[in-house]
Amino acid sequence: MSFMKNVNVQKINTLKTYIKDVINVDLDIRLVPDERLGRLPYAIMGMYSFYAAKFFNQELILMFVNPDETSVDRVHKHVVIVENTLNVVVIAVFEALESFTRRRLIEKKVPFIIPGKQMYLPDLMIDLKEYVPLRQEQREFMPPAAQCLFLFYLQAHPLVNRNMKGIAEMLQYNPMKVTRAADYLQSVELCEIKGTKDKYLSFDQDKKALWKMALPLMTSPVKKINYYTGHIENDQLRRTGINALSHYTDLNDEQIAYYAAPAGYIKQFEGSGFINTGRMIGEICVEEWKYDPVILAKNSKFIDPLSLYLCFKNDKDERVQGALEDLIEKIKW
Repeated sequence: MSFMKNVNVQKINTLKTYIKDVINVDLDIRLVPDERLGRLPYAIMGMYSFYAAKFFNQELILMFVNPDETSVDRVHKHVVIVENTLNVVVIAVFEALESFTRRRLIEKKVPFIIPGKQMYLPDLMIDLKEYVPLRQEQREFMPPAAQCLFLFYLQAHPLVNRNMKGIAEMLQYNPMKVTRAADYLQSVELCEIKGTKDKYLSFDQDKKALWKMALPLMTSPVKKINYYTGHIENDQLRRTGINALSHYTDLNDEQIAYYAAPAGYIKQFEGSGFINTGRMIGEICVEEWKYDPVILAKNSKFIDPLSLYLCFKNDKDERVQGALEDLIEKIKW
């Protein structure tokens, strides 16, 4: 296997930008001279590109890995050889890696960087913390379209062999919105996007495990709440709140009627006989959602169980929390 000695300048700049964004360090990256590499086995010299850099006072060798290289054991072996031969810390740099490959590298404690994705430096983290506080990773909550797509998959809706256009039709989204949602889910390692011309979603873990992984990233779908007096019946509304929780569990219901609707949808009902009164007087509560509750509710009169869980997950009422546990236990993943 052969590999170009010089890495594309854009890839070098992408790496430098990533390091700057994550640990606020301006990295000076330079090609390692041939005379220094001459001590390495010829086969290893031909398989990678080697660049030198300094993290503060610590010298490093950045070993850019051929995108076609898939053997974790081989990369691990070569990192050790380069480290022992040149007496320097070596970091493998990849363009992209599947999640299970990253896990195997971490298991073997192989330092690696995937610009824009992940940085694992087990031998350097203590030194780095002494010089500069690492920027606390900002966890971006799941966008509404991504959450809708993810919950759509978890609740027995078929996505196998459906391309982005097909998924968009099922969700009633435009294809670009679905593509962005899929990109997000891949970025947090909940799925992988496969295919070239037609792209498909691939989930390599069972649904219950995916739910647990994603739960910290997901938020309540409720965008706005209004209270009304009057009467309301419409096919585009689904019962939510305590009404739905009592439907799925043994929790006692309330007299207030709770409904979920797409954002802005309720405006067409306001007027004579249906008046926005506020919480103290209202007998009807309408939640405007960030995504359409009908998409996930199937043919039910009630919202889907997982969105319902997210509506109440931060509720401090012990009765509600007990009902939520019951709700999840009843789900057939």
